[in-house]
Amino acid sequence: MIERQRDGKTGFTAKHGVTFISVGIGLLMWFMDAACSSKGSFMDAFILDVPGYDLFFRILLLATFIFSGMFMSRMLSRREDMQDQLAHSKKEWEETFDVISDAVTIHDRDFNIIRVNKAAKEMLGMPSSLIMHRKCYRSFHGSDVAPESCPACKTLATGMPSVTEIFEPRVNRHLEIKILPRFDHSNQLAGIVHIVRDISERFRTDGPVRSLSLTDDLTGLYNRRGFMTMCEQQQKSAVRMKRGFVMLFADVDGLNVINDSFGHSEGCHALIRTSAILRESFRETDIVARVGGDEFAVFSAGYGTESEANAVVGRLQKRIAEHNERGECRYRLSVSTGMAYCAPETRREITDMLNEADRVMYAEKETRKSSCGRREGVEAALHIPDQGMTNI
Repeated sequence: MIERQRDGKTGFTAKHGVTFISVGIGLLMWFMDAACSSKGSFMDAFILDVPGYDLFFRILLLATFIFSGMFMSRMLSRREDMQDQLAHSKKEWEETFDVISDAVTIHDRDFNIIRVNKAAKEMLGMPSSLIMHRKCYRSFHGSDVAPESCPACKTLATGMPSVTEIFEPRVNRHLEIKILPRFDHSNQLAGIVHIVRDISERFRTDGPVRSLSLTDDLTGLYNRRGFMTMCEQQQKSAVRMKRGFVMLFADVDGLNVINDSFGHSEGCHALIRTSAILRESFRETDIVARVGGDEFAVFSAGYGTESEANAVVGRLQKRIAEHNERGECRYRLSVSTGMAYCAPETRREITDMLNEADRVMYAEKETRKSSCGRREGVEAALHIPDQGMTNI
């Protein structure tokens, strides 16, 4: 039994026991042989009938046991030292693992978490017992399947490191996720090291600069780049939560006529009014953007059926009608719309849905134009009086 005192002194250990046992066995054999000497020792067959040789052989036998015990003690001492070094190294590794400020977890090939550090437990808000031997996507994403853009899946499939930045609603933080492959002694992929860094502060610090590159100067809505960026994140969340979503494409009718009739300043005001109506018509969680000169797009999630999604268009047109009834402008605002719907059980690319909604919108606009001449049709839609136009 190995027992070491904390003050560095060595207590009774296995190596001492082996030495004492060896000496004891040697002495025991000596005394047994001496006790039996009157009847004939069992060593007589090995001891020559030479004066002094009897004592020499017994001393040699005792020394053999002593040195054997010392040799075994030395081997056990080395073993104890190796075990102590391993235990010390393990303790140092675990302390270092917990000191790391990034959330670090180690996974096997089946996405099971087999080790977790202190920062990861704090980020997830769970103890080790609820994290260990659990699928990583359940702990980090709160889903029963790995996300479509999961970097861990990519590394497990290719054996190559990967890095990605996401906004994770599960922990309400912007995260940088770095995945490193782990290999066993035969150079086979054994799992991954999953390193998560909270970069929310960087997003807050870079917010003004980042917003300049993602928002439209005139309306304050997202621009096309910002729209695509935010849609990708919202789509992942919608797929994970098994929620349907809508892509709406809207085009302001007759913006050129407004510019020609009332000036470009009024055309800008028309775009600003349209953006305000879009904001009022949709929820704060919906993504509204100006993706072109007179073109707008909206991504809205949380619809179980297409009939529910159709109500989105009706709500928008109702708000436009209310705006026109107030008579705040010298023209009536008109917007052509097109919609694409993605059911909860379906996965579609954002660009494909945007293009589909654009085609539907264009077909609606062409239907209007086919009923009358191009400019006349636009003027009718805008309800611009002839005398008002002649005065400009």
